[in-house]
Amino acid sequence: MRILIDEAHLGWERSWNLTQRNPGLHEPHAAAEALEKWPVRYFEIMLPRHLEIIYEINQRFLDDVRRRFPATRAASRG
Repeated sequence: MRILIDEAHLGWERSWNLTQRNPGLHEPHAAAEALEKWPVRYFEIMLPRHLEIIYEINQRFLDDVRRRFPATRAASRG
């Protein structure tokens, strides 16, 4: 995403569509070593642009879930 947006100057939607269609990015059986956990602070210091994109992907994902399942959102608020 970062390369497509920042270096190839593609828009968000085009970059996301290309990213989702890349089979190399969808590993259903990730190896344990690929599931490392890094503190967010590491990303803030070392990879701030990547973290920004991760936050944007997350926000769009959450927005999509809220649109698709509005009753679930209302029910979870009690």
